[in-house]
Amino acid sequence: SDYFIGKGFLRETDEVSRTSGLIHLAKVASLAPELQPWLCCASMLLISDAMNQNGAEEVSLRINEEATRLFPTHPLHVKDQF
Repeated sequence: SDYFIGKGFLRETDEVSRTSGLIHLAKVASLAPELQPWLCCASMLLISDAMNQNGAEEVSLRINEEATRLFPTHPLHVKDQF
C-alpha cells in the first residue's frame, strides 16, 4: 500500500526518496476520509512530521490541525505518537 511504501521512503536520508515518500503518503491522505480514516489521518500526521523536520513548520502545523479537525478521535492524537 502507498502508506507503507511512503513510510519506508521517509526512513531514507536522500531528498529524492523522502519526496517520493511524501507523494505516496499524500495519495493516502487525499482519499475520502470515510474510506480509510485510520490510514488517512496517520498519513497526514506523518506528512506533518516530515514537513516539520524539513523546516516547513507552518505547513506542518496546518496539516496537523486539519488532521485533528477531520479525525478528532483518532488514536494517534490521543497517544500523541507524532
